[in-house]
Amino acid sequence: LDERGIAFAYAPGSNANSVVEYVLAAIAAVGDKLEQLLAGGVVGIVGYGFIGKAMAARLAALGIRYRIYDPWLEQNSIPDAARLDAVLDCDVVTLHPQLTRQQPWPSYHLLGIAQLQRLRPDALLINASRGSVVDNAALLEQLDSGQGPSTVLDVWEGEPDISAALLQRVTLGTAHIAGYSLDGKLLATRMLVEAMATSLQLPPLPTDSPARKATAVPVPAGLSGAGLVRTLVQSRYDIRRDDALLRQAM
Repeated sequence: LDERGIAFAYAPGSNANSVVEYVLAAIAAVGDKLEQLLAGGVVGIVGYGFIGKAMAARLAALGIRYRIYDPWLEQNSIPDAARLDAVLDCDVVTLHPQLTRQQPWPSYHLLGIAQLQRLRPDALLINASRGSVVDNAALLEQLDSGQGPSTVLDVWEGEPDISAALLQRVTLGTAHIAGYSLDGKLLATRMLVEAMATSLQLPPLPTDSPARKATAVPVPAGLSGAGLVRTLVQSRYDIRRDDALLRQAM
């Protein structure tokens, strides 16, 4: 578009918060992973772009430790930067890189059979980035072996023609909807309209956006820690419903 002199705008990071909330919902829904993390467990984050940064900030706010792998960035600009092997050793591994085949650090099939076998059997793997970051055939082989890890996939190789066999094996599977939320769509729309207004020299937009009013969440007395976080997260988003919808569609 630049080469042809065509103006354009896009909305990078507009759905980052939504993806982070999806990851937290996945953690809260799988076994006692949330309790494990709040008791000193570690989350491994692959990719430190808009979503990786938002993920790290949310984990820090919850008091959860993390390690980050992103070889494309200056390592001193990454808090708790680590090698990929160290990230794969974590209790939860969540993937947020851009998809690239570019050398020297391609993210295409970043997790093949060797990397998947390195994950602990009791670990939780979450992919809400791009399907091909994980070799889906290798993942199916690993899950068929019964060696784990627990797996949550929002993205798949070959979308929309995804592997029914892999869907049967994952703990939770959803239809590439992690970033598809009301606030994400509102923010993306605002970013694009602001860019258009600037280009066309239109007056600034009003600061208020039309959105649903927040409603109070009833919390049982005495609830704290992981129980409180799980109640708050699940009151806003039930990841198991999207899992059921994809399985029904397949």
